[in-house]
Amino acid sequence: METQKFVVTAVGKNRLEILNRIASLYLQRNIPVESFILSKDRDGNSRYKICAQAPESSIIKIVNQINNIVDISKVDYSI
Repeated sequence: METQKFVVTAVGKNRLEILNRIASLYLQRNIPVESFILSKDRDGNSRYKICAQAPESSIIKIVNQINNIVDISKVDYSI
């Protein structure tokens, strides 16, 4: 499997549990996170931005799992 650098962006509430769950998804798949940025947007929601190098199939699985977190409203990834 070829690895590429991906950026996963999620929008949701600012809660420690969400940050913990997202980080554990990468840890479970042994994917090293290059950067993890948490910022607040204009609507009062939080934007989680995670940069990591991994196969696209692994990133798609992580995106699907992040999308199942209750307090997350939107998830997307890009190269």
